Amino acid sequence: MRNRKIQRMLRKSGEKGLSRRDTAGVLDLTPYEAVKNIIQKEKAAAIREAKAKLKELEEAKAAETAETEEPEKSEEAAGSGKKTVGGVEKQA
Repeated sequence: MRNRKIQRMLRKSGEKGLSRRDTAGVLDLTPYEAVKNIIQKEKAAAIREAKAKLKELEEAKAAETAETEEPEKSEEAAGSGKKTVGGVEKQA
C-alpha cells in the first residue's frame, strides 16, 4: 500500500479532467462522459495486459520448476534400478 502523502500528491498532480460545462456555462455532459469512458477503457486494457503478462510469467516459472524436478526423479529411479515411465516407477 502506498504512503498516504504520496497518494494525495499523485491525485492532486494528476491531469485535470474536462469541464462539465461548455463555453456558455451550460451543463453539457457529452464530452465529459466520452473522455471518462475513453480513460476507463484504457485503464481496463492496461489491467488486462498486466494480468496476461503475470499469467505468462507464472506459467514460465511453473514450466521451469517442472523441468528442474523431472531430471531429479529419473536420477533417483536410475540409482535404485527402477525406471520412470510417465511418472510411474517400474522395476528394471
